[in-house]
Amino acid sequence: RAEDAERLLGHLQTLLEALPAGADRPMSELPMLTEAEHKTLLSEWNATASDYPRDATFPQLFEAQVERTPDSVALVFRNRSLTYKELDHQADLLAHHLQERGVGPGVLVGIYLDRSIEMVVALLGILKAGGAYVPLDPAYPAQRLAFMVEDARTPVIITHSGLADTLPPHQATVIEVDADLEELPKGMDAHARAQASPTDLAYVIYTSGSTGKPKGVMVEHRNLVNFFAGMDERIPHDPPGVWLAVTSLSFYISALELFWTLARSFKVVLQADH
Repeated sequence: RAEDAERLLGHLQTLLEALPAGADRPMSELPMLTEAEHKTLLSEWNATASDYPRDATFPQLFEAQVERTPDSVALVFRNRSLTYKELDHQADLLAHHLQERGVGPGVLVGIYLDRSIEMVVALLGILKAGGAYVPLDPAYPAQRLAFMVEDARTPVIITHSGLADTLPPHQATVIEVDADLEELPKGMDAHARAQASPTDLAYVIYTSGSTGKPKGVMVEHRNLVNFFAGMDERIPHDPPGVWLAVTSLSFYISALELFWTLARSFKVVLQADH
C-alpha cells in the first residue's frame, strides 16, 4: 500500500540522516522513527491518564450502587433473582460471619463453589469482610486443587454443603454458605462496611502452571478499581444493561463480569456450570 511505502521511506530517510553523527554506533542504536511517529508512539498513545476514584475499594463502589438502585435486579440464576439491596444484605450477613472467624485485610479465603447466587454472595461477603478470595474451581483436577490449598494456606474455605466432602486435604475452617446463612437470624443488623484499603488484596488467582507449578497472582483493590476505569472507556454502560456472566472465577476477566457490572447497575445473569 502507498501509506506503507511512505512510512518505510520515512524510516530510511531518518536512518540516513542519523548516519553522519552516528558512524561509530551499531546500526541497531540509530533512530528510524520519524518525528511524527515518535510523538504518536511515545506521547499521544501514552496519554492514558484519567480521573477515577483512586482511594476506593470495590465494596465501597458496590455499596454506593446499592444506595442508588436498591430495588433494581442485580443477579439472576436460573429461576432465582436478587435485587441490589437483597444481594447486599446477604453479603453483609456472610461478611459478619467471616469477621467473627478472623477474616479481615490480608486474610485469604478459599472459595470452592459452583457458579450460583451463593458464589456471588460469597465473593461479596469475603471482600466486604476485608479479606481476599482464592478461587478453587470444583471442576479442577484434584492434584491442582490440593497444591493451591497447600500453597495459599487459606485459614477459611467457603463451600456448599453438597461439595464439602470433595474438598482436598486442608487445615482450614470450612463455612458451608447455604447452611451457615440459613442459621443466621434473617432480621439481624449485620451491615459490614468495607474494611479493606486500596492497597489490600482483593483476590489471588493461580496461573495455569504451563511453565511449571501454578503461581498465585495477587491483585489489590486499587488494581481492580483501575481496571474498572479502563473498562468504562471501552464498554457502553450508561444506561446499564444485562450481562451474561460465563467466565470461571479462575480467570481474571470474571472481575469484569461480576464486579465491574455490579458497580455499574447491570443485571448480571449467571450461566450455570452444567
